[in-house]
Amino acid sequence: MVDDLFYFVFGITPGEIDNKGLEKAVSKAYLDLSRTIKYRFSTSDLEKKAKDEENKKAKIGFKITKDLFINNMKDAIISGIKTYPKNQVHDFPNELKVDSKYNEHSEFDGWHFNLTMELLEITEKYRIKGLFKDNCTFSCGQAQKWINMTLKYIRIMGILDEYGFNETDIHVPLDDYILAAMRKSVNEKICSSYDVNGLGIAVDEKVKWSLIDNYEEYYEYQSRIREKSDNPIEWESKAWIAEAIERANK
Repeated sequence: MVDDLFYFVFGITPGEIDNKGLEKAVSKAYLDLSRTIKYRFSTSDLEKKAKDEENKKAKIGFKITKDLFINNMKDAIISGIKTYPKNQVHDFPNELKVDSKYNEHSEFDGWHFNLTMELLEITEKYRIKGLFKDNCTFSCGQAQKWINMTLKYIRIMGILDEYGFNETDIHVPLDDYILAAMRKSVNEKICSSYDVNGLGIAVDEKVKWSLIDNYEEYYEYQSRIREKSDNPIEWESKAWIAEAIERANK
């Protein structure tokens, strides 16, 4: 049954995790944010372009550029995870080091910041090439989702520590469900049928995770979660399920 579950979710059996687990995790994580990326052409746009010869070339060119972008981003995340931390010196904004939990998690936070910046630099190259709609690009919120969901998936696979990560360090993947769960009271179950409470963190209901456009705003959410939980990813794994159940019930 475990083999069934792993194959249904990740497309591999547990016996293939060591060889294929990370690659499958980063690919699946992309699907969790792909719908929020404002590419220049949608799937339906490309289908229309395929109907005449002139636009077929445009379709092929766009698809090649999009595939290169996705593969470059995946390669950066995979390389970053495989080389963590290897005694690397990581830059981190001085203004964020005042966070009370920073020194406790500085190695991970520096790594995360640098990988996020690397993804945004890759994005800029493809923005110039016209991959995205006018005035649209790839945000810090989308970058964190790709990185953090990849780490969440390799944690589920049981190989997080094999890459040198401590699960109490890693960040929570921010999305609409988690932002809503954060708002719930510490004395309030997120849903009555699942035993996990909110964090009592004030989050503006207008905040959209995919539109978070700077690391400072993103890191503030992670800092506030750490203040409320000793193991944020463990809380997140339960809170996301509870929020999903609550919404389904409604």
